[in-house]
Amino acid sequence: MNCEKCGRSNPIGFRFCSGCGAPSAPPVTYSPPPVTQTNVIRQPSGGPTSIDFSWNRVMRFQGVITVGSVLVIVGLFLPWVSSYGFSFSGLSIHGFLWLSFLLMVAVLVLSVLEVLIPGFSESWPLRPVVAGIILFSALLILLGVVSMPGGFSWSIGPIWSLIVVISTALASLAPFVPSFAFLRLPISTSTMNANGFGGASSQAPPSAHGQIGSFCSSCGNAIDPSAQFCSSCGSPTK
Repeated sequence: MNCEKCGRSNPIGFRFCSGCGAPSAPPVTYSPPPVTQTNVIRQPSGGPTSIDFSWNRVMRFQGVITVGSVLVIVGLFLPWVSSYGFSFSGLSIHGFLWLSFLLMVAVLVLSVLEVLIPGFSESWPLRPVVAGIILFSALLILLGVVSMPGGFSWSIGPIWSLIVVISTALASLAPFVPSFAFLRLPISTSTMNANGFGGASSQAPPSAHGQIGSFCSSCGNAIDPSAQFCSSCGSPTK
């Protein structure tokens, strides 16, 4: 904006000219015309039941729980005991492993809903429930390993299930344990900047007159090195 008295270019919204110190003209107020009310058909807004998936917003512990619950379900069907060339599924010889299977299916469904539907976890205490279910399922799987019939050698099923269910249980504690904070970061951090996730940059915009050289001794406003007066309070700079 140019000063009406001396024509010097000043920053937008200046109160005093930085060249001659003349006060700026009062801004012209604009009154919008009255708006006539019309009948508007409102579209349903997105709520907790709307699916708005973005891979960048998926937390690492959510991805671990989703993938881990699938792997545990697969591990429960893998051979748990073997003898003389015969292998038996864990679900066929330990009835309580069926309960663990049902629990991990519930965890899988809940974790998928939390990832796909924004605000789903805020509607009820989802994460403490999921953490409790996974820990109880890990206890059932450990009980299945301990109660394996004697004389049978271990197969891939119990080792797979134990490793995955323990990892999944640790991931479920990420929202509550400070040392697991790294699991709360999004899987993709491409939208991160210096100020966090998708926030505004903390870097100040460049000055309209180039590099900022000094500050006004009266009001502290940043002033151009060539300015004779402060554009905020009108005090002489030299």
